[in-house]
Amino acid sequence: MNWQFLVVEDDPAIASQIQQYAAHKDGLPLAVQGPVDVGVVAKFEEALARIETTKVDLLILDLKQDAGGPSDGNGESAGEILLDNIKRLRFLPVVVYSNIAYKAAAAANPFVKIVTKADGLECLRDAVKSVFDTGLPEFARFLEAQQREYIWDFVSKRWKEIEGLERNGQLVHLVARRLAAVLDGPAIRPFLKKLGVDTAAENAVHPIDFYVYPAIADEPVRTGTIFNKTVGGKQMYWILLTPACDLAHPRKKDTEHLLFAQCRPMNSIAEVREWLSDPTQGKKKELLKQIIKNNRGDGCQPDRYYFLPGVFDIPNLLADFQALVVVPKDQLPEERLTPIAALDRPYCEELVNRYGRYWGRVGTPDLDPEVVLRHLKSQDGGAKGEKSKGG
Repeated sequence: MNWQFLVVEDDPAIASQIQQYAAHKDGLPLAVQGPVDVGVVAKFEEALARIETTKVDLLILDLKQDAGGPSDGNGESAGEILLDNIKRLRFLPVVVYSNIAYKAAAAANPFVKIVTKADGLECLRDAVKSVFDTGLPEFARFLEAQQREYIWDFVSKRWKEIEGLERNGQLVHLVARRLAAVLDGPAIRPFLKKLGVDTAAENAVHPIDFYVYPAIADEPVRTGTIFNKTVGGKQMYWILLTPACDLAHPRKKDTEHLLFAQCRPMNSIAEVREWLSDPTQGKKKELLKQIIKNNRGDGCQPDRYYFLPGVFDIPNLLADFQALVVVPKDQLPEERLTPIAALDRPYCEELVNRYGRYWGRVGTPDLDPEVVLRHLKSQDGGAKGEKSKGG
């Protein structure tokens, strides 16, 4: 399937150059590893109408003001207004290719690239390649394919069995649940490997699989949410331990306080510091692996910490069940804690279970194994004697 590009350009000569570059094997097709179809419109209104009604994978946008075109009265060009409208309409990667590209510099990110026309078509190609290297255009196609295949290959063929689900949105819920399952860690790995993404080994998970990141803004605070706050110029982290059943009922009278565990940077514990001082120490490396697997050993209490792997701006952390903080629920906003991520299932449940196991453990005197062994030996000797008599 060809990639569909839309060019907004009112100079026919430049528009023709881009179209010719899209047809050349060393041009735009080299950037996307596949054939490219290019549509051209001269006016921003036409571009917006095309985006609303047809499939477009990438927009190449000239910010030049339309003759008599719209303006917001604050010096914003029609091209900038179009870019704002696209953001409200749908996700669409954009390469700004303009003599006034600097005006869109504030919008630059991995899927909005800025190229000045004076830099030429090769720079335009490099910008398109950079957008496609994010994997987002491929991912958009992947989502669409999963939805299409499920509806046509499953729903339509088994309609008699599921007829009636179209009422009250149940069919939509069914498709949404299917897409959620496809996007879960193991199911999406083949797609990620195809893109060359760094994935975990077989029968293991990637640190990203631990989290819902960032925390969902309009969702109530949930168990396993990681918060941060700047204290004395340093970033401090806490994780919420209060069980979900208490958080699910905001009017519950007995949920007056929230329980947090402070999260220590992993390099603050002795085992890590010792290994970092000499990474060739094989024994220390194995001890660290046990901590990462939440199976701390070497004479230490194994359940004291829960390891939180680092992703993006979250460092490698250890939730410390000895460093607990209680905050009155109605004073939480005053603490100015920022939710940055939340543990996904089943890690959230594992966190709470581990906390309960740590504080619920009961110490007992050690049983003398030598006494048991002597007892076993005497029992075995007695059994042999009985067998001998019977013979």
